[in-house]
Amino acid sequence: MRNAFKFREPKPKFYQKVRRCWQICICLTLFSLSFHAKGQQSQQQIKSDSLFRGIWRGKSICQVKGSACHDESVVFYISTTDKNLILELKANKIVNGNELEMGTIQFHYDEKMNAIESVPATNGVWKFVREGNHLKGTLVYNNQLFRLVDIVKS
Repeated sequence: MRNAFKFREPKPKFYQKVRRCWQICICLTLFSLSFHAKGQQSQQQIKSDSLFRGIWRGKSICQVKGSACHDESVVFYISTTDKNLILELKANKIVNGNELEMGTIQFHYDEKMNAIESVPATNGVWKFVREGNHLKGTLVYNNQLFRLVDIVKS
């Protein structure tokens, strides 16, 4: 009967050293690629922070006349979160000279579009594009343009 287990002789030390060098090279390459990817995300985070973070004031104009929405003066506070490329927008409206909180929405930064878009929610999709010192925004709800927003950084 033939033995199914073969005894393998140890490889020469030269081949073991070459194999170890390849393992180290692969590990270093993967390690450096992960830092490169994190560096790119960090650069995008810094860009999104500087472009959008701050206090923004302006108008939110209702596009669906006869609906429950009204034209409003608004103040938006945009800040960073601990999640990468996610910003948070706290929306307030001005009523009788006082700010009334409407809610908070999270946004994802899109570097190619120089824009932020609300993280999917049931209350429609908000999108803001940076144009100079202005943010031009829209709210689309049930595939209908519901609001136009024009705000300026304070």
